[in-house]
Amino acid sequence: MKKRILFGVFLATLMETYICLAEDVTNTAGVIYSNATVFKVEPDGITYKHSNGWVKLNFEDLQPDIQTKFNYDPEAAAIYQNKKEEAQKKAQEENDALRDKAKQTIKPADTKLPPSQSVIKGHWVSRWDIRPKPEFQRLCDAPFMLILLAINKMRLE
Repeated sequence: MKKRILFGVFLATLMETYICLAEDVTNTAGVIYSNATVFKVEPDGITYKHSNGWVKLNFEDLQPDIQTKFNYDPEAAAIYQNKKEEAQKKAQEENDALRDKAKQTIKPADTKLPPSQSVIKGHWVSRWDIRPKPEFQRLCDAPFMLILLAINKMRLE
């Protein structure tokens, strides 16, 4: 009984602390974010969780008192922003190179198959064929395989 009471007091204190940490944040455009709590602080801005979701506000868009509270440095923010942009450009270039390489290695098929048929190991097979796929053969046990083969034979006869 004592443990439950202590746990309840602890939860109440924790919730009160959480509610006290939430504040209303206003940017320079006048938009108010209610019940905002700081989620992440970066050199170029702050990510807030507020009553309507998440938002990242750059320090330039925040009030001066918030900028001083989080030690905003415009030079550090510019360096961080440049590094971030360079990393995004590099990732985009890598993605483009991979896409070009894939286009060169993958060649389109010479013949188009009817939508109801496909080729498996050089044999024409109807899409309604009940053969298990090779990756699932290991997962199927012997009785299940026998049932599938029996159904397939009965359908073909």
